[in-house]
Amino acid sequence: MISVLNMFIIVFFVVPLSFLAPLHAQVDIRDRLTPFIDNYTHLTEHTVQAYENLILKNEFLLAPELSNFLSDFTRSEYSKLLDKQFKSYVQDLPTLILIYKQKKTEVEQLIHQIEALYLNQLNIHFSHSVYFISALFNTDGFAFLTTDNHVAFALNFRVIHTYSKAQLKILLLHEFFHLIQNETQKINVKESQDSIGYRLIAEGFAVFASSVLAPEFKGNDGLYLMDATLPTEFNKYAQEIATALLNDWDQPQSQKDHYYFKGSKILDKPWPPRSGYAVGYYIAQKLSHTIPSKKLLSMDYEQLAPLVKAELRKFK
Repeated sequence: MISVLNMFIIVFFVVPLSFLAPLHAQVDIRDRLTPFIDNYTHLTEHTVQAYENLILKNEFLLAPELSNFLSDFTRSEYSKLLDKQFKSYVQDLPTLILIYKQKKTEVEQLIHQIEALYLNQLNIHFSHSVYFISALFNTDGFAFLTTDNHVAFALNFRVIHTYSKAQLKILLLHEFFHLIQNETQKINVKESQDSIGYRLIAEGFAVFASSVLAPEFKGNDGLYLMDATLPTEFNKYAQEIATALLNDWDQPQSQKDHYYFKGSKILDKPWPPRSGYAVGYYIAQKLSHTIPSKKLLSMDYEQLAPLVKAELRKFK
């Protein structure tokens, strides 16, 4: 099997914070994209084949920590879709490298701002590694485990190169919260160990955390959900989706995940994509009317599960 073939990577490590230490001193940014760009600039032949060979050569050399994660993405699984995306990525490689150079400073600044928001508003600090990548697949950001079982999240520059600063801020707030969930809410980011119920709480409350920490976008649920059309489309099927989520609560993500959390159209359901994000978010919003947001965002899975189930039963 051939793993996903084209990643250029920058890596950020977030080290433990001390409340007395200067915030800017806590983040150690280790850039692994620059060596890739250096190799690109030294190419003597600028052809599709040359770009493809460069990607193949650098993938695991630059990111051995991601090898287990990448092995899940095989050509046999993605078939023609993978080939199409790969060809597009190779052709756009010069533009993507230019975009990275333009976005790097903006992303670094946002990381510091978001870390400060979590620390100052929720009294939450980080002790995790944080990876940023540019990759073939279409996900913009995702949490995962490295080969040495460190919790991490990845930001895909290939997807987010057109994102506004507001979109980037929401995405980073969302993914940072997944790191917190893994530690404080006992929600493991490793999908094979999670049920649909775990994923519903993980995603819905990460969206809610973004809305709490970025209130300047209040009223724009589409931005928090990272899909501007979702809230309107979702309302039509809310009760049906909520009932299905209750029935599938303990089902493994591998069997039911695509119904609720994938960005593509569901072939055998009329529901909008990513409807699980909306359900979880609206439930967290409702719970915040009686439970202070700071407390709500610190509660673990065992505390949240019965509350969320009760709200699912109320959907009309």
